[in-house]
Amino acid sequence: PCDQRTHDLWEISLDGNGHAAYLLHIICQKQLPSTNAVQFYQQPFFYLLAGAVSKGVNVLLGSNDLYYFVDAAKIVPCICSCYMLTLSQSICNLCKVTGKGKIYAIAFIAFCPAFFLVGQHVNCDALVAFLMALAFYYTLLWEQNPTWKNTISMAFVFGIGMMTKVSFLVVAVFTAFIMLRKFIFFIKEKKTGVMIARF
Repeated sequence: PCDQRTHDLWEISLDGNGHAAYLLHIICQKQLPSTNAVQFYQQPFFYLLAGAVSKGVNVLLGSNDLYYFVDAAKIVPCICSCYMLTLSQSICNLCKVTGKGKIYAIAFIAFCPAFFLVGQHVNCDALVAFLMALAFYYTLLWEQNPTWKNTISMAFVFGIGMMTKVSFLVVAVFTAFIMLRKFIFFIKEKKTGVMIARF
């Protein structure tokens, strides 16, 4: 149940100030909380996505209980935590990590307690971790092949990431370094025109 291992979930009520109340404002009142108090300062993307998923599940189940609205929202972090496995495999393939190195990397993601725990929390941690890894993946992909498709995909992930949690910006430092290095390479090759447009 969503209230067994919690992180700032607090009371499951519209009168609360935790993640549960944030989610319930979106599901029940179809609006963001009117203040930035306590947990309401968080960016809205996770709550909008989890609210839509939860509402859909509860319509199918015929439930209108606030507890089950919050409980069904766990689907989003659980899926994100699971997708970290396939994404870590893609990152390994992109970095040409094979054999035991690949097994160790994916085993770490599979058995790391942090990924197990955030997959059960009704908050944005699992989603932002997945988006950070996805931004890392697209940065590496863009470095190898800076096409418009990869540029737009990376920009889209960064946009969603910033609408999920501000700490997502940590990945931007790495991406900025990669883009700067690539730009210097294109200056040396005298091919800066297209790259300026992509930047």
